[in-house]
Amino acid sequence: MSDSVADRTTPAPSPTADTVSLTLAELELLCRDAVRAAGGSAQTAVSLASATVAAERRERSEVGAAHLFDYLDAMAHGRLDGSASPRVVTARAGMLVVDAAGGTAQAAFDSVCDDLVSRARENGIAMLSIHRSFTAGEIGHYTTRLAEQGLVALVGSNSPALVAALGAREAVTGTNPLSFALPHPDGPRMFDQAASATAWVNIRDAADRGEAIPAG
Repeated sequence: MSDSVADRTTPAPSPTADTVSLTLAELELLCRDAVRAAGGSAQTAVSLASATVAAERRERSEVGAAHLFDYLDAMAHGRLDGSASPRVVTARAGMLVVDAAGGTAQAAFDSVCDDLVSRARENGIAMLSIHRSFTAGEIGHYTTRLAEQGLVALVGSNSPALVAALGAREAVTGTNPLSFALPHPDGPRMFDQAASATAWVNIRDAADRGEAIPAG
C-alpha cells in the first residue's frame, strides 16, 4: 500500500481489440476526466479517482474502476450531485459532522480529513459523521487513509435492506460494511468486511450477466 500510483499497473488481460492496459497513473487521469465529463466538480473528480485507484491497487476491482460507472450513471440520472459542496455542520473538540449535500462520501471525507486527524491527535480520539451522501464505495479506503497518518481507524456505514436472513425470502438487513486499520512500518494493516457473503455490486453484476450465484 505504500507504493506510488505510478509504480504499479492494473492486471493486464490477454490483449484483444476490446482491452487496453493502463498504468494506475493513467487510470486515475482517465477517471478524473470521466467524472468531469459527467458534470462532476474538480473536487469530486479528484476524490473519486483517488478512491477508485486505491481500490484497484488493493485488487478490489468490484469497488474500483467497475464501480465508478455507478457514480457516473447516478450523476447522469440525478441521483448524485457531482457538483455538491460538502460542509461542516457541527464541530466539537473531538467530533465533526459533515453534510455531503447529496454528493459523494469520498469528497466529504477529503474535505475534512486533515482536520479530523488534527483533532484526533489533540484529543486522543475523534469521530466523523457524514450524512446525505451517495454510496460510500470501499470502506477500507477511509480507514487506510487514516492509518497512513498513524491513527487506529474504525469506519462503518449503514445500508438499505439488501440481505435476507437464513431461510427468509425477503431482504431484512443491510450489508452494513465495517472496516478497521492499524498503522504499520510496511504500510497500514486493513480489514474490510460486510454482513453479507459478498458485495451487493457482485450480486447485481451476476444478475446482469444472467449467472447463478453460489448457494448461501
